[in-house]
Amino acid sequence: MNKSLKSGALLASAAAVAFLSVPTFAYGPARAEFTMETPATYVTFNSIVDNNKEVGNEFNFFSTSLYTGNYADNSWKDEITVEDGKEYILRMYVHNNAYSGSGLVAEDTTAYVILPTTSASELTVSGKIYSSNANPQKVWDSATFKSKNGEKFNLAYVDGTAEYYNTKNGELRKFTLGKELLSSTGALLGYDTMDGKIPGCIEYSGYVTLRVKAQFEQTADLDITQEVRVKGSDTWAESTAANCGDTVEYRIHYKNTGTAIQKDVLIRETLPSGQTLVPGTTQVYNQGNDGVIVSDNITSESGINIGNYAAGGGAWIYFEATVNSDVCECGDADVIQRAKVEANGGYQTESDETDVNIDIKACETPVTPVDPTPEKMPTTGPADVVTGVVAATALTTATGYFVASRKKLNR
Repeated sequence: MNKSLKSGALLASAAAVAFLSVPTFAYGPARAEFTMETPATYVTFNSIVDNNKEVGNEFNFFSTSLYTGNYADNSWKDEITVEDGKEYILRMYVHNNAYSGSGLVAEDTTAYVILPTTSASELTVSGKIYSSNANPQKVWDSATFKSKNGEKFNLAYVDGTAEYYNTKNGELRKFTLGKELLSSTGALLGYDTMDGKIPGCIEYSGYVTLRVKAQFEQTADLDITQEVRVKGSDTWAESTAANCGDTVEYRIHYKNTGTAIQKDVLIRETLPSGQTLVPGTTQVYNQGNDGVIVSDNITSESGINIGNYAAGGGAWIYFEATVNSDVCECGDADVIQRAKVEANGGYQTESDETDVNIDIKACETPVTPVDPTPEKMPTTGPADVVTGVVAATALTTATGYFVASRKKLNR
């Protein structure tokens, strides 16, 4: 953004110089404009608007650039998009605009940098120059830092990087400034010494520089998924069909999807009552382990600790369970067994579930015999047997008498 477009000129009075309107933001205050050919007749800072080969319009005296280790390679901007962990240079130009040979020396010249201490997706850093005998006594400007995708970040001062540069007889000189530059006290500037005195004219001008580091706000986030299959099968899925007595395999994937390190990550599995962990089958695969066998505590209340994971890190956990035979007792419908896994990365807990479907056939109900009706059945008791025998005997006797009679008649 071109800060020279943020303010318009107003007519001056007796001096016939231009004044800037009050800016909406960025720099201020409204003050007289000067040029290199017509400098100020009094002590004032950073009010030359053209022909300054150092910075152009001096109202735009505070800017920033990505730190590359070489000042000559930097492109100075009023607004910059930051990246996590990168360093940026803040540069503040300091020029007493009083004309050369005037003997007008700025007194108590002090520089301030107002660095926000909060985190946000956009931060504004301001630079301010004060002089007790300047008009106006304070001038200021600012630069804006933004994140690309709206991430929150802060800007941290890089210790020992606050410095002031000027030249004398063509030689670049460097003076170390303290952290008071970032405080309400500010840091005294000067020319030969940092005594607050800066003579008028560009040959006495200089630069305050310091570095800040963009630190993105650390987020805690994780993801966990679980899949299952019958042992011997090739396909992992969120659900599978099994029979009683089968062994099923579980596969868990944990990933740190945040930006903060997650320490002592806990994995805990809650198996349904109809399944039992196969001892010695729990294995962990991660960057440091290629299938190490761990304890059987994965199904306990405490779970298992799989270690620490940086952003983007993760692990795979495998174990086996058997489908208990008592699940297959008589029932009226299929059984759906649901296993639940939880992961805790120290900041939040996530969970996932898988299903094991067991086909349970309804048992056949046995037929209960019905008691017969007594009246409809023939009588076959012992009394009937005796009566039959007697009747048969009587019939035989009668037959004998009949035969004997016949013989008598025929004689």
